[in-house]
Amino acid sequence: MREHLSQLAREQIIKVWHDGLIDQRKPWDKDIKDNLKTAHIVVLLVSAPFLGSYYCCEIEVKEALERARKGKTIVLPVLIGRCDYETSDFARLNVLHHNGGPISGRRDRRDDGWTAVAKKVRALLA
Repeated sequence: MREHLSQLAREQIIKVWHDGLIDQRKPWDKDIKDNLKTAHIVVLLVSAPFLGSYYCCEIEVKEALERARKGKTIVLPVLIGRCDYETSDFARLNVLHHNGGPISGRRDRRDDGWTAVAKKVRALLA
C-alpha cells in the first residue's frame, strides 16, 4: 500500500505513518495514540487478523471513530481480506473494496485496488 500512496506523500498531500514507524524510545501504545490524535485521515486495513486484534478494534478504531464524529479526522476502512466486518463499529462507513471483494489476488488486481485507495485518499483531501 505504501508504494501506492508514495505520490501523495511526494506531493506533501499526506504524511504516511504506520506501526512499522513506532518510535522505539516511547511506549508503543503512546506513539500510536499520539499519531491517531493528529491524523487527518485514518485508513483501516480490514481483515480477519485486524478484527481479531483487541487493540485495533477496541482502542484504535474507537479513537478514530470518536475523532471522526467530532469532525477531526476521516476514517476510511479498506477491505484487504475476506472477513465478517458487517456488524463492526466502522461498518456504517463506506468500506472501500475492490469489485465487491477484498484487495487481494493477482498482482494486477491488487494494484487496481490500491490505486483506487490512493485516488480515494486524494479525493477526500482535495
